Amino acid sequence: MTLTGDSLRKLLDTLKDEKRSIEQQTTMLLRLFPRPDTFQTGWAIYTLLRSRLLEHTQRVYGLHFLFELYRTDIIANNPFLPAFLDEIESPDTEPALKFFSASLVSNHLTLKDMLKKSARDFLNAFEKSPKPIPAVDVEAMKDEFSKKNQTTFSSDFKINAITPPQIIDLHHSPSGQSQATLDDISHQGFELPYCRPPPPILEPSANEFVWLIPDEPREVMWDFSMAADQQTTSYFREMLHKATTKVLLKEETEQLTAFLNANEKFIFQCDLTPDKLPPLIEMNNEIALAVLLKLIHSPQIRDFFVVLTKIPLSLHSMEVVNGLAMAVDLPREFIHNYITNCIDSCRGITPKDNQQRFIRLVSVFVQWLLRNHILSLEDISYQVKTFCLEFPHVKEAAELFRTITNSE
Repeated sequence: MTLTGDSLRKLLDTLKDEKRSIEQQTTMLLRLFPRPDTFQTGWAIYTLLRSRLLEHTQRVYGLHFLFELYRTDIIANNPFLPAFLDEIESPDTEPALKFFSASLVSNHLTLKDMLKKSARDFLNAFEKSPKPIPAVDVEAMKDEFSKKNQTTFSSDFKINAITPPQIIDLHHSPSGQSQATLDDISHQGFELPYCRPPPPILEPSANEFVWLIPDEPREVMWDFSMAADQQTTSYFREMLHKATTKVLLKEETEQLTAFLNANEKFIFQCDLTPDKLPPLIEMNNEIALAVLLKLIHSPQIRDFFVVLTKIPLSLHSMEVVNGLAMAVDLPREFIHNYITNCIDSCRGITPKDNQQRFIRLVSVFVQWLLRNHILSLEDISYQVKTFCLEFPHVKEAAELFRTITNSE
């Protein structure tokens, strides 16, 4: 199945928007084209990239989208790898796009900083200050890709026929002309169908007939180890779903945590949705932390972060966020939204003793974030100072206010 004309127009309009950063553009595309349309969207971008129908900024956004779809897997398993190697090998490719493509497939150290810029800002910055292109073993990637896909790697991808000629301009075609052609675009480009007769059947040789009636007796042996891994996976999948409804025993928690750490892809086979995160945190916060750490580099983590910033304030949720902050670099927007939710929640907690307890916890937590440079004062200074002034009788809030005042 391919994208419809309306969907393709929406895709091109989104790619033309140069205001968003590269990360934000990919997030927007994933929202506009959720499963099961994500793969078809990837094929459409792949076709436009290899047919050289996209502008420079659109190619940057398109390449990162194709990379993000298979970010958790090795690069040879990405079916869109030829698009990246095209950019690296082609003599017509601009140095900035060569650098960006090579950084993606090699997971270069500068990749994280690049993704926070818009495509236009990245291209302008590279033009002012060119950088050496990361080393990429293109031939080794081609060989691994061919082995994984059991096919011969080909760099050829041409538009063999276009009718009418004016439809090549996908961005400025009159609406009456583009409708008939945009609906027909697939991952095979605009290639016309050709007659391909089936190959002739070869005459069998004399030594092949022996396989019709083998002389040696064959005993069927049953492999009792078959499906053993599936049984183990099913057992821990049920245990994970059980963890969202009741507190697990200490032994069960240790077993499930160890299995999560040892199996990178297990969490993607469990159908764990963001709406199950709040009960998982309250029932088994250690497992919730392990789950989020496994999802941290996947596109799904954004939905889990949204839920985490909206759940009611509790000691367990703060322990989970604290564990995440100690293990990985969290997005500034998430930290900001979570602290804002904590502050708002403190104002509505009753009775007073319970409220003061959470005020102390939030104050100490914010102090720790500031001390470890995880939270920036310029992001949330006003909200935190207002919070401290509302509860000056709480010792920890008063100390937090002094810390903020002294650092300004």
